[in-house]
Amino acid sequence: MSQNPSTLSAYRFIKKSRFQKKKKLYKMALGVSFDVVICVYLGAFLVLGGFIAYDALQQYQNLFVTAEQFLSSNYLLIVLAMIVRSLFQSITKPGVLFTSAELKLSSLPYSREYLWLYCLLEKELSFIFAGSVVAIIAWLLTPLSAMFLFTTLSLVILLRFVLAIPQWILFQMKMWHKLVVIYLAAAICAGGRFMISLITNQITGLYLFFGILLIINLLLWNRAFKQVDWMRVIQTNDLLIWNMFFINKMSKMEIKPEKRNGWAQQLFQRKKYRKPFDYRKRTVIYKRLWRRSLWEGKELVLQTIGSILVLLVMLSFHGPWVLGVAVTLAVFLYGKMSASFFAAGFGEKLVHSLPWDLHSWKRSFLSWAYLAGIFLLIVLSIVLLLVNPSIWVPFQIILYICVTDAYLQEQLENRMALLSKTPRNLPIYEELFPFAWFCLLFLSIPYPIVSVVSILFFLKKTRKKQTKAPILSQG
Repeated sequence: MSQNPSTLSAYRFIKKSRFQKKKKLYKMALGVSFDVVICVYLGAFLVLGGFIAYDALQQYQNLFVTAEQFLSSNYLLIVLAMIVRSLFQSITKPGVLFTSAELKLSSLPYSREYLWLYCLLEKELSFIFAGSVVAIIAWLLTPLSAMFLFTTLSLVILLRFVLAIPQWILFQMKMWHKLVVIYLAAAICAGGRFMISLITNQITGLYLFFGILLIINLLLWNRAFKQVDWMRVIQTNDLLIWNMFFINKMSKMEIKPEKRNGWAQQLFQRKKYRKPFDYRKRTVIYKRLWRRSLWEGKELVLQTIGSILVLLVMLSFHGPWVLGVAVTLAVFLYGKMSASFFAAGFGEKLVHSLPWDLHSWKRSFLSWAYLAGIFLLIVLSIVLLLVNPSIWVPFQIILYICVTDAYLQEQLENRMALLSKTPRNLPIYEELFPFAWFCLLFLSIPYPIVSVVSILFFLKKTRKKQTKAPILSQG
């Protein structure tokens, strides 16, 4: 009587079959793309490009030394960066490449948990090999020390293992629940970084974060294989496995995911929006029209938010003055782009041809603009707590809220004046307010005491009464 092969043997068989199929596809694509002459020229180009890259690296030797000194004394930042990376990757990727082949194999007498572990081990072993090659090349071509490279690579590998289960479970949550968990986790990481910088050292902080992650893994292990949305998982992983860029370009065919309600639809097309209007609430129709307008321009909205995020993150590690510039530019872009979206909402004839209360329009638009502002504020708070932790951070955050709201209101009032064709006729000193606000933002990072003084100014300013709402005329 024959004995069934082990789970590992069955898993290796399907992996070998998948590898052979991919090898055959790449061989066919390479056969129609390259010949001997092209290969000779390509080899010569790669050799020449290697010499050019090596010469370029020599010009940045001091930068590598500075980066090693900074990261060596801030390994906790690597831990927090990996946690944030895993949180945001959970929006689109489950983290473990458990495909339809493994799911079908698990319907036979093979352990699904073991198959999941084999998928995780295979992915991490591939990363260990690739990371080791990159580390050896960096050690040979740059002044980075072997100890620093080994420590960093080991830290990243350990983090990838302990973050696999949280990302797997988080990927299957509903979008609103997922965003709440991501924001809370990011805020806890930032707060933990701030508290550790005040009361303990880096080594203790690393042990503390790893201990918390291990406890989370133990608590979530039994839940990882219960009530799993397997259809969503295997659809995503099959696409990641077989969506090969080179093959797609050579065959001029692309593997597209099955159309279904994505995260954007979950945010903008909830069940309550299919219910009848509640006409007792004056702004309900305004909010519905703004939702439709923003949904149609969702690509530009996401590009704007993404650009501001990149600006804040990329410029946050270059000193307090550069961070002050980044915060100032972020508020400026947020206010200008929000005003542009506000004006674009009146492009439709239905909206522009009817008399609307512009201040009601503005209030309904602000309910959407503040959602994006809250997200950007959370990211900015995390950046400040990671890069420049101090007791002044709460005051700086309050100042940024005040300035952003004031500048956004100012920009929307200007757009409303243009739409209603009524000049504002502001005094000269009030027209200089935005310039003064941006100066305060710029100085609030290198000189945090500016935040406290500025908050007192805004508290005094908010006591003034608002002007009467203009009405947009017909036609």
